[in-house]
Amino acid sequence: MSYRKRSARWAEDRADYERSIGIPDREPIVDTRDVVPMDLRQHGGKNWQIEPRLGYTGCRVRDVETEAVEFSGTMKQCLRWLSRKLVHRMGARCLQ
Repeated sequence: MSYRKRSARWAEDRADYERSIGIPDREPIVDTRDVVPMDLRQHGGKNWQIEPRLGYTGCRVRDVETEAVEFSGTMKQCLRWLSRKLVHRMGARCLQ
């Protein structure tokens, strides 16, 4: 079974028709999630922030100094990525 791809003109025509019969447009999406600062410089990392992606359940990890997006995924994936980027150290108890 094949489907025809609908054009942008079709979408505008449908939106105009719906407005003409009294159906209001949808309100724009407002994302209420906050940016999570992750300043891990004291632990061998960088100053990152995890910011939500509008329209997705995922997030982006952004380097604060360079403003570059370094990773994109779900919150759990972002936290695991950050954990892998840190220097793993043995505790003082293990050295004795």
